[in-house]
Amino acid sequence: VLMSLHELDLAQKISDYVICVHGDRIEKYGTPEEIFTSEYIHHLYGITTGSYNASFGCLEMGAPAGKPQVFVIGGNGRGIPVYRKLQRAGIPFIAGVIHSNDLDYDVAKALAAEVISEEPFEAVTEEHLEKAEKMKVCTCLNPLHTALAIYGCLLGYTLISEEMKNPLLKNMVEVIGYKEGLPVVVNPGILDPKKFIDEVVNVRIPNPFLPDSPQRIATDTSQKLSIRFGETIKAYEASPDLHTEDLKLIPLVYAGWLRYLMGIDDEGREFTPSSDPLLEEARQYVADYELSSAPKDLSKLDAFLVNEKLFGVNLHAIGMDTLVKQYFAELSSGVGAVAAALKKYVPEKVTL
Repeated sequence: VLMSLHELDLAQKISDYVICVHGDRIEKYGTPEEIFTSEYIHHLYGITTGSYNASFGCLEMGAPAGKPQVFVIGGNGRGIPVYRKLQRAGIPFIAGVIHSNDLDYDVAKALAAEVISEEPFEAVTEEHLEKAEKMKVCTCLNPLHTALAIYGCLLGYTLISEEMKNPLLKNMVEVIGYKEGLPVVVNPGILDPKKFIDEVVNVRIPNPFLPDSPQRIATDTSQKLSIRFGETIKAYEASPDLHTEDLKLIPLVYAGWLRYLMGIDDEGREFTPSSDPLLEEARQYVADYELSSAPKDLSKLDAFLVNEKLFGVNLHAIGMDTLVKQYFAELSSGVGAVAAALKKYVPEKVTL
């Protein structure tokens, strides 16, 4: 039987011998094993931007250009149709964590912007997973979300993505992520911390198709501050090369939360803070404060700011309470004071 085929995978499976025509001549003749190699198929078809997988007998198009917008968790062939759909849509993505002998691996390598992988038959180590989770929770994603949630509620935003159009809010999270958090991040090995922050700041948080609201993310903030900011402060305290007094915007987030607890936005309008198990208890510490430029007795905050369980550290013991109280006094000095404080303390340009 003589068959003329363009379906490479079918020709590879059913042929005893293959004749390859290149231009107007027969260029090569041989068994499927001799013909269907990656090198020869690239040559035969002049492939420059895609790739040929000799194991599957299939061609893959080139990976979409740009910063990754999606993280695909695949494995055992389940990721392949997702990879190809994203490629057709022109959406760059990261694939992982997959072993280098997994069915998904070769297609992921061809189509993904980045593949996070482990060696064959090796477990994804707990150390790598723990470091990756700590990097995300303590520095590279969750703290930035919390900072935007607090200030988004104060400034009247209803979408996190809209906040990133405000240069001061965008610069605030860049300073918290790159300048204050990144120096103490332990690289987990399976994710590059800086690249992860790049994705968070430039792709994930500004994505209008992720309808996160500051009001939702502000839920249970009292349970989040210690891990999302306190761990960074502890790392500064423990480092011989870093100085806690260099942290300027993490204290501004703490002060912003105190201002948030007042339940009055920057226009002077009342709002209902999101649910939180410590909401009523925490609000008692700011209950006597009003939006006013008159001097405030900030000593009422002292018993609150020593709460190590809440803030991750005793802010008085490390000398950060003074700055937090100063910020709070400015943030609560009247209508428009939140925006004014951001303009005063957040740099107009962040050099990375």
